[in-house]
Amino acid sequence: MGLEFKTDINGNPIPRVPEGESDTAGLLHNSKNLIEVPDDEVGKKLIGWQDFADSTTTEANPLVQSNVSGGEVLLTNDNNGTLTDGNTSVNAETTVEGLNDMWSTASNTLVFKDTGIEKNDVILLRVHTRISADIISQDFDVKLDFYDDVDAGGNRVFGFQKQIHTETLSAGVFREKMVDMKFFVGESILNGSATISLVGTKSFEATVIGWNLTILKIAR
Repeated sequence: MGLEFKTDINGNPIPRVPEGESDTAGLLHNSKNLIEVPDDEVGKKLIGWQDFADSTTTEANPLVQSNVSGGEVLLTNDNNGTLTDGNTSVNAETTVEGLNDMWSTASNTLVFKDTGIEKNDVILLRVHTRISADIISQDFDVKLDFYDDVDAGGNRVFGFQKQIHTETLSAGVFREKMVDMKFFVGESILNGSATISLVGTKSFEATVIGWNLTILKIAR
């Protein structure tokens, strides 16, 4: 027996799998109808990830925030670094089908426009760094700023930040830290971009290991 269908208040069919049977195909919903997609293709269109590893910043060549009263630095990433699985400059095997790289090494921004990201898609961002406090104690946050144009241009629409670390043990020691942040790409930034910054309450140095983007597309 196949799928049984009921209808909603608009007369559109709603699938129901009979008890004891499993659906043999994925069903993606858009605003007008149901689209039947084979199971092995559903994941490729809805879920994926991209990874970007940096090779430029090192402990000998760090990003520097020299104001003893605190401040921030823009985190950069040349996407030429290596992680445990080797070079991460090619994301074709893991990204959502039809979605291009979302990191610009030219402008050091997350890119939304013309990548394949659509309105209200969700991004889970992991930021991976090494941080050295020049003065202790010191608090560190990762900050995201969102713009309505590419390359952090146009207007800053909004931003938010999340604590990554509090250094109390010793100054001048690089410690590896990660933080996970989640956001969705709303209409106000759909044609725009975002920057990733590290904020400290005193002076500090930092290096970028890289970031990973888990992409959750809305079924349409």
